[in-house]
Amino acid sequence: MNRNDAGDGLQAYNRFRDEIKAFLEPYAASGKVVTANDIEKFFQEKQLERVIQ
Repeated sequence: MNRNDAGDGLQAYNRFRDEIKAFLEPYAASGKVVTANDIEKFFQEKQLERVIQ
């Protein structure tokens, strides 16, 4: 893997980390349990964002 691909992969990982963290923060703050449906909805929205772009 060349440096550019590695850098792109790292940026994608960091972006995903930030997005999932932002998604989970309200659950942590309120003490609400995250369900499988919540996670599935998160990933469905991410897939839609990819299709739109």
